[in-house]
Amino acid sequence: MSRTRAATWASAAILALAAPASSQVEDGAFETPPVLGAAALLGAEALRGPTHAVEPEVPTDGFMARFTIQSAHGTFVVRGRELARIRLHEIGAMDELDRQVPAEVFAEGMKEAAVETGQALGRAVSNPKETIAGIPAGVGRFFERTVRVGATGFQKIGDRIEENRAAGQEFGAEEAGMVAGRSAELAVDAYGRSDERRRIAKELRVDPYTTNEVLEKKLTAVANAAFAGSFGVKLATSMIPGGKVVRSSTLVSDWVWETPPGELYVRIENELTALGVPLPQIDEFLRHTEYSLTLQVALSAALTRMDGVAGRREVVDLALGVASPDQARFVVASTALLARHHAESAPLTRIGAPGPIAGWTRAGELVVLAPVDHLSWTQRLASRLSDPEFAATPIYGSRVLGITGTASDRARVAIQQRGWVLQENLAPALD
Repeated sequence: MSRTRAATWASAAILALAAPASSQVEDGAFETPPVLGAAALLGAEALRGPTHAVEPEVPTDGFMARFTIQSAHGTFVVRGRELARIRLHEIGAMDELDRQVPAEVFAEGMKEAAVETGQALGRAVSNPKETIAGIPAGVGRFFERTVRVGATGFQKIGDRIEENRAAGQEFGAEEAGMVAGRSAELAVDAYGRSDERRRIAKELRVDPYTTNEVLEKKLTAVANAAFAGSFGVKLATSMIPGGKVVRSSTLVSDWVWETPPGELYVRIENELTALGVPLPQIDEFLRHTEYSLTLQVALSAALTRMDGVAGRREVVDLALGVASPDQARFVVASTALLARHHAESAPLTRIGAPGPIAGWTRAGELVVLAPVDHLSWTQRLASRLSDPEFAATPIYGSRVLGITGTASDRARVAIQQRGWVLQENLAPALD
């Protein structure tokens, strides 16, 4: 028995001893997700910096925590502890850019972007997605029996316009920017600026395809100025806290920093083709507006790492049905967690995406791993864990639920009562 599996069984035994009959959680005894302290989730040292402050109270929704970060670069409302850490690192990177890059360079760079490739490259952040009013769809839907999949990666702006009109909604400039953003990546590459952008991002240790629109704007401007020769960028990044943006594997980090986007698209297409994903689905995935190129690379890499595991196409089907960047990140991180489990703990024979993504080992063990900040005992979770679709041989250890965060006391007891082993504080797959 591996050390990881031994620890799992020991954890199960401890939980069994710690949960006397009097602590039984009755069906319907659900709890309201709590408001937690930011210091407990991020560490007290992360709450304040030269140009930022994290609000101390963090609401949760049963799965994820919602952080509000006030900064000199704007207010960021972020779901998920790992993404909050990335945003804090990016704030330090933006501080460094502001210190070293003259304001006129930013202005000139944005003007060049607008002239060469249109407003998609230099779209302003007048209505950033990470605002209290614009909180995107959450990840709780993945803990339901039926998760809608289908074509949401619109290939043309007209597709989204017609979809919104059918629903009685307007198509705003921000959505146009999201759709145009994917074209912008290739346009930047075509004009020779991609190398500069990725080099600068690597020096700052940030994602060149970040979903942080404020940083995206700054990277574009500086890359344009550096490419035009009006500004020599050599950043002193020793004062920027944090590590790499993608730690699912060193190779993925090298890919997004050192490979032109066009080559990354080809690589993803080849990898998904090898898995048997039909070309129309691959094209839809590559054009999906809720995934950054970095997330697309990470999902393709995770699926490829699970060589020989059946069911990987189901994950792509699920991936096409996400409705927000939060959901996209959840799908990618869950898949990456299973890929790591397959490589380091217990090989999987198949995976599926019944909601949430799950894997089965050769021994028949069911494994569900999820990037959850704080798990509360809710109707949604209770229904999913009790669903016959997840029913396995009632032997302790046959069903494992692993999360990157913590669970409430009530959730721990209820999960154990239903025959699941709970693993908490798993190392994140994407941060």
